[in-house]
Amino acid sequence: MFDFSSFATYNGSTLQIVVWSMFAGVVVGVFAVLYNKNVLGSFIKALNEHKAFEPDTARSLKEMGFSKNIFVRFALREHSSFRKTVHAVSIAPAEAAVETPEKEVRKKKAPHVPVDSLRFYLPAEATERAELLYSKNGANLLTAMAAILLFLVVAILCFTVVPDLLQMLGNFVDHYFPDVK
Repeated sequence: MFDFSSFATYNGSTLQIVVWSMFAGVVVGVFAVLYNKNVLGSFIKALNEHKAFEPDTARSLKEMGFSKNIFVRFALREHSSFRKTVHAVSIAPAEAAVETPEKEVRKKKAPHVPVDSLRFYLPAEATERAELLYSKNGANLLTAMAAILLFLVVAILCFTVVPDLLQMLGNFVDHYFPDVK
């Protein structure tokens, strides 16, 4: 079993902590880019192929073949950043508005609408943003693994070269400036 208390009493150098933290950040970032470009990008591509650019031409998840894709369904939940790009309209016809006093309207929370009962479209003003954020250009598994491997090499070099450079700098200072401490 792993002992989490060892993190609190870590005796390694600060350099190791910083480098491994940066490495973990790079790995998470690489997988986030792959997710955006491949999973969400395929949904954007499907909207473009179906020419869903207006509420009248909006398509449901089922119509585009994404009804069982849990990643796309999760990204399309209310108030997500992906919904700032992809807009939705209800499949069900709009119900007649009932007049209610303004105080009651403020207190009531908007009802939750299931993703299956929505139709999605990519408005014209969001097309350029979607292309920049979600196009597959330059993002594939090979580039991702190359980026992770490259940063791993840099991390290992930091552990082997940087301590020697610091020692050389200390020796230089001690040799040429013996009175400075």
